[in-house]
Amino acid sequence: MNKIFVLLRNEWTKILHKKIFYIVLILTVLGIVALGGIVKLFSHYYDDGIAFSETENDMKNEIHNIEIEISDLEQYIENIEENNGSNQTQNLINLQTSLASLKHYKIMLELGLAKNINIFSSDFRRQLISDLADLQLAKESILTDSQKADETVLAYEAITEENEAEIDEAAMEKSAMEESIASEPNAEESKIDKAEDLSDFENDLADSNDFYPIEKQSSEFFEYDFHSYEEYTGLTIDAIEQKIKNIDQIIEQDNYAAFIDYQINHVKSNQSLNEKQKEIKISDLELELQVNPTGEPNYPGKYYFLSLQNIRNNALSAMTNGYTSLYSPLLPIELEEAKRDYLVTNYYLNLPFTDPPTVDYPIYLYPSLAIYLGTYAIICLIIILAGSTISQEISTGSIKGLIIAPVKRYKIFSAKVLCIFSISLIGMLIVYLATLISSYALIEPFYRLPYAFAIGNNVAALQFPVYLLLLSISKVSFVFITGTIALMFSSITRSTSISVGITMVLQFGLLGVYNFIKLISGKSHPIITFLPFEYLDLSKYIFPTINDNSYSGIIFSGAYSHHEFVLRSPVSIPYIYWFVMVVCFIWIARDSFVKNDI
Repeated sequence: MNKIFVLLRNEWTKILHKKIFYIVLILTVLGIVALGGIVKLFSHYYDDGIAFSETENDMKNEIHNIEIEISDLEQYIENIEENNGSNQTQNLINLQTSLASLKHYKIMLELGLAKNINIFSSDFRRQLISDLADLQLAKESILTDSQKADETVLAYEAITEENEAEIDEAAMEKSAMEESIASEPNAEESKIDKAEDLSDFENDLADSNDFYPIEKQSSEFFEYDFHSYEEYTGLTIDAIEQKIKNIDQIIEQDNYAAFIDYQINHVKSNQSLNEKQKEIKISDLELELQVNPTGEPNYPGKYYFLSLQNIRNNALSAMTNGYTSLYSPLLPIELEEAKRDYLVTNYYLNLPFTDPPTVDYPIYLYPSLAIYLGTYAIICLIIILAGSTISQEISTGSIKGLIIAPVKRYKIFSAKVLCIFSISLIGMLIVYLATLISSYALIEPFYRLPYAFAIGNNVAALQFPVYLLLLSISKVSFVFITGTIALMFSSITRSTSISVGITMVLQFGLLGVYNFIKLISGKSHPIITFLPFEYLDLSKYIFPTINDNSYSGIIFSGAYSHHEFVLRSPVSIPYIYWFVMVVCFIWIARDSFVKNDI
């Protein structure tokens, strides 16, 4: 063992005399720092607070266009009802729903003009304008239904009086007819015919009453309407007017805290939500007020929080239903991952912070991006060093000095393998230090996030420096296995250019093609589970990320894919697969180095 360490020191002496070693490390550090500067430069938030004066004419023109659309649609619906309405029930329902949407939009435009609010923006007052439109539609619906009910009652009473008069007249005619028939010879047959005529009349009279059924006096239109104003139709006119007054007051005050209170009260009174859903929505509203106390349309941290909330909601839906909107059912392991995502996102959303963030996406992705960039820089270095470690010594003849020494070849080879591993480890530690220092220099404390992971029903967390260190060390697996591939080709081909070239093609060519195929296939094909490229980097199994279907990011990027058929491998398979590949690569390289002539 002492001879191996002596040989290892000798290998490091050779490495330290190579300029490429220092050049790559310096470029790696500079690249990480430069990446931090670029990310910080482009980390900002967009403010779409367009002034009302800039959109006032557009809103007026939009009202004119909407009025034309509403008029045309009403005429079209009226024509369908007059011609053959009973055969196009579903079509009528869809048209009436579209009509209600247009009316809602028209009211919003009119209210926006009246209150000098741009409804094309994300201003929180736009939501209040939408609620006002819902309340006005609900009020109109109640008044319309009441008027229809009164008209129905009056029509029913008028028809009833007319029918009673006709029945009395028919009865008198019947009595006179019976008297005349009694004196005629065919009285019995005539009596039967007249009785049948009278029965048909009474049936027609009964059918006529069905045109105005009292029990259907409420509008059939709203039965199929899914607009939110429906929830207000159960209120009284006074209650609706009081709500309108409260909303007008919030708009006039331009008070975001009052708006959040209004939203919270609305959630509490929403009967369609269960207690868990109410708790989540109220928590999100309180968090938004804390992060965005002035109610800006866009604010620093908005997309970060929206991303977490979206993941949490998707995970909760998956756990509750056992399936997603696209694929069903979820596998047990996918349900476990959904549970993990739910717990982890809740942890991040509930993290205490003293100061809101000042910048937004993509600054919180920087640490992982820096580690990712640094890993590939060290991989390039290890390919060059490992690809030349045997072939270059053979070509220069320096290997003969070691072979004639009293040391076995396998010890020489073992020292070279240890050298590759130590370079991988030291290189990733340099990447870690560069990332850590630049993160503290360029990233505000809010985004120096810990790594949270689920343990049963609880969540534990690694603090930011510890997480970065462990993440960097876990990347050593990726660097080292690439180094063993280069070492194997160096031993077999005895050519530095060939070994480095083949390894580069495998790493940056075939691996890129593999990742592209995996991307377009959505990880759904089972053969992917058995491809060696899947297990080169063990860090994604050591530190799995939470899933995100709405925002593309490295920290929040997908782990489970929601497919009907996903071949899942046991947890130990990636590590076993990686170990077997490393052993095979090293064994082939050792066998070639030990048995072939030099």
